Amino acid sequence: MLKRSPLVVLVFLSIGGIVWWFGKSQVTEKATPTATSSSKATAAPAPLIDATREESTGIAPSPRHATGEIERHQQSRAGLVELEKAVDQQQEKVEERRKLLAALSRTKGIIYKGTDSKFDPPDENSENQKADDGVQTLSQIATLLKYPDEQLLPYAAGLDISDNRIKDLYPQLPATRRDLEQLRAAGSGADASSIAALDSRFDAIQSQLHAELVGVRKKLVEIHQTTQAEAVQRGKDAQDYIEAKREFETDQALLDAMNAKLAAEKERVKNSER
Repeated sequence: MLKRSPLVVLVFLSIGGIVWWFGKSQVTEKATPTATSSSKATAAPAPLIDATREESTGIAPSPRHATGEIERHQQSRAGLVELEKAVDQQQEKVEERRKLLAALSRTKGIIYKGTDSKFDPPDENSENQKADDGVQTLSQIATLLKYPDEQLLPYAAGLDISDNRIKDLYPQLPATRRDLEQLRAAGSGADASSIAALDSRFDAIQSQLHAELVGVRKKLVEIHQTTQAEAVQRGKDAQDYIEAKREFETDQALLDAMNAKLAAEKERVKNSER
């Protein structure tokens, strides 16, 4: 049996302790991660982690993101409702404009065509003809009223106005004058009583014509005033129609634009919900 010296035993024990310590430190190092790697894992960007998670699981990245999408969707829906309300209000306004034009067309005699709330302008040729006739009538009456009775009589006989007896009386005047002149030309052979009768008849016709001229002049003044008033009213009606038509077309164009915007907004909201 070999004897161990104290020196050998000491060396052996020392070597065994070193081996034990080294092995323990290796195990501890493998089991415990380093502070650097841990901090790197913690500091990784959140969006990258969320994106990775979303790609691998298909789950929404975060409740906050989902809440934001819901809020945006609700805002879009609310805006769409407000736009629809505005379109309805504009439609009511356009309908009121259309009714006003229809009333003008009915009461003022302005031509209305079509059933799609579109109004054609008045017949310009007809309106211009009326205006020209009115001006011509006013001018003619003003001229006639300046004539003396003898000059007015031939024109008065051709006037188509109510209770115009001059039309029947005036042709009798030259006929009576002609008969009277023939009798007077006969000289002594003419019957004096016949001449006196014709002369009296001529004076009576002439007096009656002058009396009738008073009524004719009065009628002409009335026609002049009426024609002038009609011309003024016709101009006012035309101006009212033009303004109402302009307002209708302006509001109709705005409604068309709002409808186009509403259609585009509906399409956008629909696409955002897919």
